[in-house]
Amino acid sequence: MDSIKIAEIVANEVLGIRQSVLRPQLVAADCVFDGDDEPSTFHLGAFDGEELIGIATVMRCTNEFFPSVTDTFRLRGMAVVPDRQGCGIGTKLLESAMLEAQLRGCATFWCNARQAAKAFYGKAGFRTQSDEPFDVPGVGLHYVMVKSF
Repeated sequence: MDSIKIAEIVANEVLGIRQSVLRPQLVAADCVFDGDDEPSTFHLGAFDGEELIGIATVMRCTNEFFPSVTDTFRLRGMAVVPDRQGCGIGTKLLESAMLEAQLRGCATFWCNARQAAKAFYGKAGFRTQSDEPFDVPGVGLHYVMVKSF
């Protein structure tokens, strides 16, 4: 695990893993998120040597559950390649993303967590904001999860 390094990357570098892990029904070019190129958005990559094995995108973004909070950041498109999942890489990416968001003024950090990842975020101190899961068409059930700093 010590060989895994987290570094800031550019938006187009996340597309391959975003597509293959999170949106396999799409082509990589269709996996661009609104806000990927905003100046306040940042993208992180987890590297094992030169190999990119995980990604995370963080953008300044409000949420309907806490509309009056202005220093809110959203985690989007976090993924680790399948053969490296369960090794702590996602945790390292999440911790790095939260730390960088805090350095940029974040007080509330949130995400739409896939149903299968709800426990992962819970272990990281996130609480479920939405009582019921909601469906992201073509992707599956999600929960709004939030962590305050």
